[in-house]
Amino acid sequence: MVNHTSNNLLTQEQILISFNYLNTISEGDKNFERQIIEHYLAHTPPCFKRLEAAVSVSNYKIIEFMSHKLRPSFHLMGIKENGILEVLEKAAINHEESWKIKRHFIKLKSIYEHSLVAIEKALVDLC
Repeated sequence: MVNHTSNNLLTQEQILISFNYLNTISEGDKNFERQIIEHYLAHTPPCFKRLEAAVSVSNYKIIEFMSHKLRPSFHLMGIKENGILEVLEKAAINHEESWKIKRHFIKLKSIYEHSLVAIEKALVDLC
């Protein structure tokens, strides 16, 4: 089981991510958890970079597509992104001003980068 609470102090990464869902669906199978985390680490960063590139040039179609695509991956890993991916998706659909989209993306990027630390640590712990 993936667990990051070795003491009572929570790190920034632990506040932004919860492995409860992964633990539930794995039913304690560490190999399954490791495979899911490896898959996430192999596929999500390129998708996130594509979203970042789309945000930088205000490519609404790609912002909508990548935001939608990333939502289940974030959910599976228990990343608490506070609905920002949905906000980005809807903002792209509505062609909102690029500065609004960039403001939301900056928040998402911070959450993503902090959660990546916890996910990478979880993988090390499982190996």
